[in-house]
Amino acid sequence: MEDVFDARQAEIEATFARFVSGLFLPGHAIAYARAITRAAWEAFPRYSRWHSPEQFVEVLVFHAMKAAGVPVNQAAFRAASPMGNMSMTARHWLLHYQQFFPPSLRVASHDPGAEPFYAMLQDRQLAAEARAVDAAHEDMLMRLRGRMRAGTCVLLALRANPRDEQSTTDVLATLGIGIASAYNAAKRLGLLFPKPKPRTVVTVEATA
Repeated sequence: MEDVFDARQAEIEATFARFVSGLFLPGHAIAYARAITRAAWEAFPRYSRWHSPEQFVEVLVFHAMKAAGVPVNQAAFRAASPMGNMSMTARHWLLHYQQFFPPSLRVASHDPGAEPFYAMLQDRQLAAEARAVDAAHEDMLMRLRGRMRAGTCVLLALRANPRDEQSTTDVLATLGIGIASAYNAAKRLGLLFPKPKPRTVVTVEATA
């Protein structure tokens, strides 16, 4: 299959370069993706949809992000992807590609910790509040993987100081975290305290 790969290598490389430029991936993730490109190509069935440059590159980048422990910002991934801006659940190839990979490519993802997820938050104040929650409950949160630890802390920070303009579901979605998963993790750890009640302002009219 070398001749087929060689014929499409320039197209694959151009598609790859456009995709990763929109994701701002760290150098080690890009280097890993380049290193396994030919092996990944040869792992897929000959003349199948898996060899479409667009689908192949998306799988390659997604796998490299997992292997390098890079958090997947779903909105950014969809916007930059050569496969279009469809939902992540519609990208069934990302669920099934590893069945074709040899053991040498089925690397376990490295846990990046919670900090990369906090760094992805555009609301810097929220990021600081989530980090404060993290520090306050370090002894309990240390049991969680980084992604879920960050999701739990962001959830708790938003419950303590709600933002009218931000949906908790939407904020967590930008980190690739489902609200139900974060809620369940916080509940299991006993950290799901009641939401603070809004202040009630009482106006007393002066009487003559």
